[in-house]
Amino acid sequence: MAKHPSTDEEYAKYEAAIERSKDVVSRILLTQLYLEHLLERYIDSKVSKAKQLFGRDGLSFTQKVNLAYAFSEMDEQLCDSLRKVNKLRNDIAHRMGFDIDQKTIDDLGRTLGKHYSEIKKNATSKDEILPRILARLSGVMARKARDSESSKT
Repeated sequence: MAKHPSTDEEYAKYEAAIERSKDVVSRILLTQLYLEHLLERYIDSKVSKAKQLFGRDGLSFTQKVNLAYAFSEMDEQLCDSLRKVNKLRNDIAHRMGFDIDQKTIDDLGRTLGKHYSEIKKNATSKDEILPRILARLSGVMARKARDSESSKT
């Protein structure tokens, strides 16, 4: 199991990077990268020699989500959220001019259940909703990684 900086420190770096990037495309790309990093930390806490599962010849993002789900500590809702963020990232990366419509945001947001209703209710504009969804998912996944690492020590 690798030693990582505290989850709070990592999340603060993620938040700072997100704050600097004002466009939604950058935010999605940064969030997907951060979520993948957290997935790898989670898997690393569960599997000895997990490093062989990562990198160029390693598992895809979806395979990492499926493996994490197989440990029975992540619910289907969280895994669905992670898959949807990855799909959104792939759509942006591979479809020139891809536009994120309200249906896409709602599909992702609904994976948060009641938290999505709260996000929508508390947002002062539509532009705040997707960043808040991404922040919520990042926070949930950061706690999963931290808790998993803590239970190993």
